[in-house]
Amino acid sequence: MSRILGNYARSGITNYSNFQNMDTHKIILLTGASSGIGYDTAIALSRQGHKVYAAARRVERMEALREYGIEPLRMDVTDEQSMQQVVQTILNQEGRIDVLINNAGYGYFGAVENVPMKDARNQLEVNLFGLARLCQLVLPTMRAQRSGRIINTSSVAGKSVFYYGAWYHVSKYAVEAFSDALRMEVKPFGIEVVILNRELSRLTGVSLRRTIWLRLPMGQHMPRPAR
Repeated sequence: MSRILGNYARSGITNYSNFQNMDTHKIILLTGASSGIGYDTAIALSRQGHKVYAAARRVERMEALREYGIEPLRMDVTDEQSMQQVVQTILNQEGRIDVLINNAGYGYFGAVENVPMKDARNQLEVNLFGLARLCQLVLPTMRAQRSGRIINTSSVAGKSVFYYGAWYHVSKYAVEAFSDALRMEVKPFGIEVVILNRELSRLTGVSLRRTIWLRLPMGQHMPRPAR
């Protein structure tokens, strides 16, 4: 848990590692929970005594989480209705949301010349605009509570650039800037905003299962991930 959530987090208000030692029961909405870091994080937080609502498009992949007291919910961060429904479901059942962890995302890689603009736009819809919309949806409740924490997953890809990752890097640099700006806006309401900078997955910054490789210009090849 500390390796997943503690080592790569930063905040203008507090060290995110403090979140791991919370001694009060929190209501948590976690996106991108159907695999990888999101899945493991849901279990770790539930074991600490928090109520976790795990959201992702593929609900069937999260059924096993019920054994840990976690409630899987279907959400597509590009679908306004599904995001509203999830947030309202939690509020109806719990009356509050204490923590939002924006973990949903993927990487789209390819030469700028070759990436269709519809795919570039979708990269930003998922990694940035979906994240931003969820912040908008939980903020009224957190402001009323005068407390809350928003954790936005970025990566080293929001601080440096690698070959053929233009649109993925754009999305992660934007998450960094968005989070820094949001932090200043909500601090007076007792709300913390944390950027979680997890390691690159050897090369790309995302799990290879959540990476789309696009063909490159003739004669060029994507560098192999280090083994």
